[in-house]
Amino acid sequence: MAIGFIGLGNLGSAIAKRLAQVGEEVIVWNRTQAKVTSLCFEIAKSPKALIEKCDTVLMCLFDSNGVRNVLCMENGLLSADLKGKTIIDLSTNHFNDVVEFHALVEAKGGAYLESPVLGSVMPASKGELTVVCSGKEEVFLTCKPILEKIGQTLFNLKTPGMACKMKLINNLCLGSFMATIAECTALGESCG
Repeated sequence: MAIGFIGLGNLGSAIAKRLAQVGEEVIVWNRTQAKVTSLCFEIAKSPKALIEKCDTVLMCLFDSNGVRNVLCMENGLLSADLKGKTIIDLSTNHFNDVVEFHALVEAKGGAYLESPVLGSVMPASKGELTVVCSGKEEVFLTCKPILEKIGQTLFNLKTPGMACKMKLINNLCLGSFMATIAECTALGESCG
């Protein structure tokens, strides 16, 4: 069965293309339709129509507001019958919001796996991301074969919100490292 994909920015496009390269049929929906017309994927009319065609939908959106919109909008994912459906959320969410997303999807009978990724477009295109997940063990194990196609290293931290906290900690570390490199470069330049 096809895999659904929502969120085709730079990272999302790289992940969707990677899934197609390893033999997955990918059907997409994007808030900005112009971004998807050149990607050669079947395009669903709405998130609801997408999840009705696919048992698993991945989302790679900018933030929690984007995720909430796709879940709750008219013809959003939550407007569909989610029994037997799984949503893998690759977005970097706020850790409080993602706990709510778990509950919203589960209340509709679906499964939700919080799965923010560590890495950028180049590793994504090679299937070399690190994927940090939180969710029920059985949901993680069901999703693992898909995640292994995009990620070289997978972690399941189980408790909702923990994966997003780990992603934010990673971002803090990277941001601090970049600031240090900038300071060292400025110091080096001033020393001639």
